Amino acid sequence: MASSYVRLDNLITDMPAVHKGYILALQAGINMSNKLLFASTNGALEYKYNRIDTLPEAAFTAINEDPTDARTTPLPMTLGLKIVSRSFSLDDLLPATEQGAQRQAAAVSISRTFDKYFFQGDSNGNQKEFDGIAKIASDNSAEVEMATNGAVLAIKNLDELIELAHGCADGDVARMELLMNNTMNIQLKALLDAKTALTKEYNMAGGYVTMYSGIPIRIVRKDVANAAILPDTEELGSSGAVCTSIYCVTYARNEAQPGVFAVMSGAPVEGFVGTGVGKRTLARWPVAVGCSHKYGVCALKGIKKA
Repeated sequence: MASSYVRLDNLITDMPAVHKGYILALQAGINMSNKLLFASTNGALEYKYNRIDTLPEAAFTAINEDPTDARTTPLPMTLGLKIVSRSFSLDDLLPATEQGAQRQAAAVSISRTFDKYFFQGDSNGNQKEFDGIAKIASDNSAEVEMATNGAVLAIKNLDELIELAHGCADGDVARMELLMNNTMNIQLKALLDAKTALTKEYNMAGGYVTMYSGIPIRIVRKDVANAAILPDTEELGSSGAVCTSIYCVTYARNEAQPGVFAVMSGAPVEGFVGTGVGKRTLARWPVAVGCSHKYGVCALKGIKKA
């Protein structure tokens, strides 16, 4: 039986109230939380899984005829969880409500940091970070380049990206998203509106979601320092620092429906250090991002502003 991944807020059963509070705040704070599912290691700091990129074809056989042996060759993967931390100090004379407010702020900070490194994480540059989807797409050679030195976006380029991503999604657009910054979202909408290729659907909250080819478009917000998580400062060839990327992500549902998923060891863990007049609280969350198919995340690189 394939193991399942779940939403963060489905992991809070039997947790202490403090842990539930952290998890619910993380669920609310993470940009992709309505799509991104989590596995829990129950305290371990690594997670092992198999990546399967291709399946052998089955065949018809006659009665008493042995089928040709064609084993699937999984690629064993090990994710090392990395610790996202936040601390705050409080005087013992402050009311208990202040502790709750600081916990809430810590959870929001942790969630926004997770958002940033979901895209930008690179353990080669900093071993304390988990690898984000930009590095995962690059390591898997799951990238489409606009041109040698970058170019303005055209719909055919987006179609090439989506076609590559269907190597994982296999037509299951309900598990897919197109992720981009707001500048690129505006540019893409203008392109799609001109060809009446943009569709809108209402979600359960009463807002509408814009889609292309049945795939929702999500704007990637800025980080806690108000800097772009997906900036317009990437380079391709001799383009100069004027490009950005669009990502097509397929989210995993279980091992039989592979894609991008996250792993955590459990709820954020609190530690305390006395400060003389109070205590310093340390909130730490071991977490990582995994991808169980070569094309679980694909990138369109070198997009210039129109």
